[in-house]
Amino acid sequence: MQALSLITNGRFLPPAARLAGLATVLSLGLTACTGGAAVTPGAGGGDAASNGASNGAPKAGGTLVWGMESEADALDAHGSGGWVTWRVRRQMFEGLVNNDLTQDGASQLKIAPQLAKSWDVSPDGLTYTFALRDGVKFIDGAPLNAEAIKYNWDRFFDTSAPQFESLYKVNKLQLTQFLDRIETPDAATVKFVLKQPYSTFLALNSGSTSPYIASPASIKQWGKDVGEHPVGTGPFQFVERQRGQKIVLERNTGYWGNKTYLDKVIYRPLPEAASRVAALRTGEVDLIVVPPPDTIQQLKDAGFVIKQGTTAHLWYWIPITKNAPFDNPKVRQAVSYAINREGIAKELMRDSVVPAYNMIPPGAPAFEPDYTPYKYDPAKAKALLAEAGYANGFSTSFATSVDGSGQLLPVPITQWIQRDLKAVGIDMKIETYEWQTYLGKNVGNTAWGYRKDLGAYQSSFGAPYNYWIAQVTHSRLITEAKPSGWYKNPAADALMDQALAEQDQTKQNDLYRKANHLITEDAAYIPVVSDLSPIAMSPKVKGFAHTSEESFDLTQVWMEP
Repeated sequence: MQALSLITNGRFLPPAARLAGLATVLSLGLTACTGGAAVTPGAGGGDAASNGASNGAPKAGGTLVWGMESEADALDAHGSGGWVTWRVRRQMFEGLVNNDLTQDGASQLKIAPQLAKSWDVSPDGLTYTFALRDGVKFIDGAPLNAEAIKYNWDRFFDTSAPQFESLYKVNKLQLTQFLDRIETPDAATVKFVLKQPYSTFLALNSGSTSPYIASPASIKQWGKDVGEHPVGTGPFQFVERQRGQKIVLERNTGYWGNKTYLDKVIYRPLPEAASRVAALRTGEVDLIVVPPPDTIQQLKDAGFVIKQGTTAHLWYWIPITKNAPFDNPKVRQAVSYAINREGIAKELMRDSVVPAYNMIPPGAPAFEPDYTPYKYDPAKAKALLAEAGYANGFSTSFATSVDGSGQLLPVPITQWIQRDLKAVGIDMKIETYEWQTYLGKNVGNTAWGYRKDLGAYQSSFGAPYNYWIAQVTHSRLITEAKPSGWYKNPAADALMDQALAEQDQTKQNDLYRKANHLITEDAAYIPVVSDLSPIAMSPKVKGFAHTSEESFDLTQVWMEP
């Protein structure tokens, strides 16, 4: 989920929107990029599907069965939905550019060409020109061209276009907030002309959360229901879906790039953590996400492979700053000091997370690992409560879900925090909700901000680029994305606005860090832990890469017979 969030597939999207542009990429290089290899599947050279081999080399064929932590939303190229949905969608659809997720352990992600073979940014930062690849076709056989790109973008940019859908307002808010027009000078060229420099434009086009390009014919045929009939240009194509049971994809034999090793990928929703672990142990699935922390070592001992590492994902609280007593920054600071993050990470989560102290996530260029305000200090928490006029403490309620994509162990973590707050005099009642219900309460007029009796609610999300902090904290974005947005920090907003126009990465990092310090020290958001996103898989699964984006590239994955 996320700060002041809207909703998205398994996790909460940032307040600014359930972000359609939460792309990811550490380097927001606005410098022109030309050429460069596509994010090619396989081990290089030739068609991966024909690269059958021996002696440990990748082999074509086989099916990967993936145990998901929840059901996915509609597989719309432009929809929200969260990581559960985005991980599936990424295999079928492509964007102009994309983050390279093929390098195992990568924390600083690079933007790679995809449907665009190259791009150029004008010196003033106002025009992005993309040169499209030759010979790319959608699954339905239609050719990819500049008009197809524009048709897709007008679905959330041009309110006068017949295909425009207001439900994609997050894309409009994020990607097109500074977009003046889209030009198609010829079939192989697309130009995006901005009203002002927007240093994060490329990054917002690069991640699994960004809008992809779907067949215009499929959109015309199915309209809002196109998510049930996805047609893209990606390395895999949609075969079937049985809700609550499975989503089946198969190799796109007409793919413009190297073909995948895998014949098929089957996604099975298994919301119960114990069921996921059991399915992995019995061989019903080959890979699971979110294994319970206390099973990770057991799975390792049993011969399963565990991958985890730096991930741009924060689990945090959003105090309702318009309600007493959380309108007092000293109270919010007291709560921050009272939480034993190290204990949560080690004792409860068994080192599958790390303590989080600020709102720029690991993996973002401006992340500061040594910036750790509000280290555990119960005495300081009590002193601040006394200064705020609450020497005898107070009672409040915090809301969280019982499960959900990216939610880790929401109830046990919240119970730990409840105990920590009790130790400094704060009596916290926990409100719990089923995941979809919880998401719904963060949208529109039912948002938590309308509750006068609620102290805070919890969220989890992130992206490996600096702009993410603006998406979840900038007062303009919060207010536009969500009517209940209430927190405003004009000084931090001004710094983030400066950063949007700053093309020098070092200067941009400095601006975001200054904004982060203002917001974090004000305790307007209370980060708790950052997920390491552990993945458990059969040793038969080969070529799987874990990076700082919470999505995965399956083009290099193969199954050992």
